[in-house]
Amino acid sequence: IMKNFIAASLIAADFWNLEKEFKKLRETKVEWIHYDIMDGHYVPNITVGSCELDSLIKKTSIPIDIHFMVSNPDKIIRPGQFARVKIKVKDVKGALIVPQKCLMELQGQYSVLVVNEQNKVETIQVEVGEKIPGFVIVKSGLKNGDRVVLEGLQKARPGNEIIPVVTDYKSQETKQ
Repeated sequence: IMKNFIAASLIAADFWNLEKEFKKLRETKVEWIHYDIMDGHYVPNITVGSCELDSLIKKTSIPIDIHFMVSNPDKIIRPGQFARVKIKVKDVKGALIVPQKCLMELQGQYSVLVVNEQNKVETIQVEVGEKIPGFVIVKSGLKNGDRVVLEGLQKARPGNEIIPVVTDYKSQETKQ
Protein backbone atom coordinates (compact mmCIF):
# COMPACT_ATOMS: atom_id res chain seq x y z
CA ILE A 1 0.00 0.00 0.00
CA MET A 2 1.45 3.34 -1.02
CA LYS A 3 1.18 6.19 1.44
CA ASN A 4 0.36 9.66 0.12
CA PHE A 5 1.99 12.66 1.69
CA ILE A 6 2.72 16.28 0.94
CA ALA A 7 6.30 17.47 0.59
CA ALA A 8 6.94 21.14 1.27
CA SER A 9 8.97 22.75 -1.53
CA LEU A 10 12.00 24.77 -0.46
CA ILE A 11 11.76 26.85 -3.64
CA ALA A 12 8.73 28.56 -2.05
CA ALA A 13 10.54 29.26 1.24
CA ASP A 14 11.70 32.62 2.54
CA PHE A 15 15.46 32.01 2.35
CA TRP A 16 16.16 34.99 4.62
CA ASN A 17 14.14 33.34 7.43
CA LEU A 18 14.77 29.62 6.93
CA GLU A 19 14.90 28.76 10.63
CA LYS A 20 11.43 30.28 11.03
CA GLU A 21 10.21 28.42 7.91
CA PHE A 22 11.55 25.08 9.21
CA LYS A 23 9.94 25.70 12.60
CA LYS A 24 6.58 26.15 10.87
CA LEU A 25 7.13 22.93 8.91
CA ARG A 26 7.97 20.95 12.06
CA GLU A 27 4.73 22.19 13.65
CA THR A 28 2.75 20.84 10.67
CA LYS A 29 4.48 17.45 10.98
CA VAL A 30 5.48 17.58 7.29
CA GLU A 31 7.31 14.35 6.38
CA TRP A 32 9.55 15.59 3.57
CA ILE A 33 11.01 18.77 2.18
CA HIS A 34 11.35 18.89 -1.61
CA TYR A 35 14.25 20.77 -3.14
CA ASP A 36 14.99 21.34 -6.84
CA ILE A 37 18.56 21.78 -8.03
CA MET A 38 18.53 23.63 -11.35
CA ASP A 39 21.47 24.81 -13.47
CA GLY A 40 19.64 27.15 -15.86
CA HIS A 41 20.09 24.82 -18.86
CA TYR A 42 17.49 22.10 -18.44
CA VAL A 43 14.99 24.60 -17.08
CA PRO A 44 15.44 28.39 -17.21
CA ASN A 45 15.91 28.72 -13.44
CA ILE A 46 18.92 28.58 -11.15
CA THR A 47 18.74 27.59 -7.50
CA VAL A 48 21.22 27.76 -4.67
CA GLY A 49 24.34 25.62 -4.80
CA SER A 50 25.77 22.84 -2.67
CA CYS A 51 27.17 25.19 0.01
CA GLU A 52 23.75 26.69 0.56
CA LEU A 53 22.14 23.25 0.52
CA ASP A 54 24.65 22.12 3.20
CA SER A 55 23.56 25.11 5.31
CA LEU A 56 19.88 24.19 4.80
CA ILE A 57 20.50 20.62 5.89
CA LYS A 58 22.04 21.84 9.16
CA LYS A 59 18.88 23.79 9.99
CA THR A 60 16.43 20.87 9.95
CA SER A 61 16.08 17.19 10.75
CA ILE A 62 13.22 16.78 8.25
CA PRO A 63 14.29 14.51 5.34
CA ILE A 64 15.04 16.42 2.12
CA ASP A 65 14.03 14.99 -1.27
CA ILE A 66 16.33 16.45 -3.93
CA HIS A 67 15.24 16.71 -7.56
CA PHE A 68 18.01 17.45 -10.08
CA MET A 69 17.03 19.41 -13.18
CA VAL A 70 20.40 19.86 -14.82
CA SER A 71 21.92 19.41 -18.25
CA ASN A 72 23.33 15.99 -19.06
CA PRO A 73 25.80 16.50 -21.95
CA ASP A 74 27.54 13.12 -21.53
CA LYS A 75 24.18 11.26 -21.38
CA ILE A 76 25.23 9.56 -18.13
CA ILE A 77 21.67 9.76 -16.83
CA ARG A 78 18.87 8.44 -19.03
CA PRO A 79 15.59 10.39 -19.23
CA GLY A 80 13.27 9.36 -16.42
CA GLN A 81 15.96 7.34 -14.66
CA PHE A 82 15.55 7.06 -10.90
CA ALA A 83 18.53 7.02 -8.59
CA ARG A 84 18.74 6.73 -4.84
CA VAL A 85 21.61 8.72 -3.41
CA LYS A 86 22.91 8.34 0.10
CA ILE A 87 25.06 11.11 1.43
CA LYS A 88 26.63 11.64 4.80
CA VAL A 89 25.03 14.78 6.13
CA LYS A 90 26.47 14.99 9.61
CA ASP A 91 27.94 13.06 12.48
CA VAL A 92 25.95 12.97 15.70
CA LYS A 93 28.53 12.33 18.39
CA GLY A 94 27.37 10.17 21.29
CA ALA A 95 23.91 9.62 19.83
CA LEU A 96 21.79 6.87 21.34
CA ILE A 97 19.97 4.91 18.67
CA VAL A 98 17.33 2.25 19.07
CA PRO A 99 15.74 -0.04 16.50
CA GLN A 100 12.63 1.65 15.15
CA LYS A 101 10.57 -1.44 15.96
CA CYS A 102 11.21 -0.86 19.71
CA LEU A 103 9.32 2.45 19.70
CA MET A 104 5.71 2.64 20.76
CA GLU A 105 3.68 5.72 19.84
CA LEU A 106 0.51 6.88 21.52
CA GLN A 107 -1.00 10.26 20.62
CA GLY A 108 2.33 11.62 19.39
CA GLN A 109 4.25 10.51 22.49
CA TYR A 110 6.98 7.90 22.15
CA SER A 111 8.07 5.31 24.67
CA VAL A 112 10.20 2.19 24.88
CA LEU A 113 10.20 -0.76 27.24
CA VAL A 114 13.41 -1.23 29.21
CA VAL A 115 14.58 -3.88 31.66
CA ASN A 116 15.74 -2.41 35.00
CA GLU A 117 18.40 -3.78 37.39
CA GLN A 118 15.83 -6.09 39.02
CA ASN A 119 15.00 -7.53 35.56
CA LYS A 120 11.56 -5.91 35.63
CA VAL A 121 10.03 -4.23 32.60
CA GLU A 122 9.48 -0.46 32.76
CA THR A 123 8.02 2.00 30.27
CA ILE A 124 10.24 5.00 29.55
CA GLN A 125 9.01 8.11 27.70
CA VAL A 126 11.53 9.21 25.07
CA GLU A 127 12.01 12.14 22.76
CA VAL A 128 12.95 10.95 19.30
CA GLY A 129 15.15 12.68 16.76
CA GLU A 130 16.23 11.82 13.26
CA LYS A 131 15.49 8.51 11.61
CA ILE A 132 18.19 6.32 10.18
CA PRO A 133 17.08 3.31 8.10
CA GLY A 134 15.79 0.85 10.70
CA PHE A 135 16.77 3.03 13.66
CA VAL A 136 15.80 6.24 15.46
CA ILE A 137 18.01 8.63 17.42
CA VAL A 138 16.73 9.07 20.98
CA LYS A 139 17.33 12.64 22.14
CA SER A 140 16.23 12.15 25.74
CA GLY A 141 14.71 9.59 28.09
CA LEU A 142 17.30 6.82 27.70
CA LYS A 143 20.87 6.64 28.89
CA ASN A 144 23.81 4.64 27.66
CA GLY A 145 23.57 1.09 29.01
CA ASP A 146 19.76 0.95 29.27
CA ARG A 147 18.47 -2.46 28.15
CA VAL A 148 15.70 -1.86 25.62
CA VAL A 149 13.17 -4.60 24.93
CA LEU A 150 13.55 -5.67 21.30
CA GLU A 151 11.38 -8.78 20.98
CA GLY A 152 8.07 -9.69 22.61
CA LEU A 153 6.76 -6.14 22.96
CA GLN A 154 3.19 -7.47 22.95
CA LYS A 155 3.88 -9.82 25.87
CA ALA A 156 6.20 -7.64 27.97
CA ARG A 157 4.21 -5.63 30.50
CA PRO A 158 5.51 -3.00 32.92
CA GLY A 159 6.24 -4.68 36.27
CA ASN A 160 6.74 -8.16 34.78
CA GLU A 161 9.99 -9.87 35.74
CA ILE A 162 11.81 -11.34 32.75
CA ILE A 163 15.08 -13.07 31.97
CA PRO A 164 16.78 -10.70 29.49
CA VAL A 165 19.08 -11.90 26.72
CA VAL A 166 21.44 -9.19 25.50
CA THR A 167 21.81 -9.21 21.70
CA ASP A 168 23.18 -7.11 18.87
CA TYR A 169 20.52 -5.91 16.46
CA LYS A 170 21.09 -5.71 12.72
CA SER A 171 18.44 -3.84 10.76
CA GLN A 172 17.02 -5.60 7.72
CA GLU A 173 16.46 -2.19 6.06
CA THR A 174 20.14 -1.31 5.73
CA LYS A 175 21.15 -3.46 2.77
CA GLN A 176 24.41 -2.55 1.07
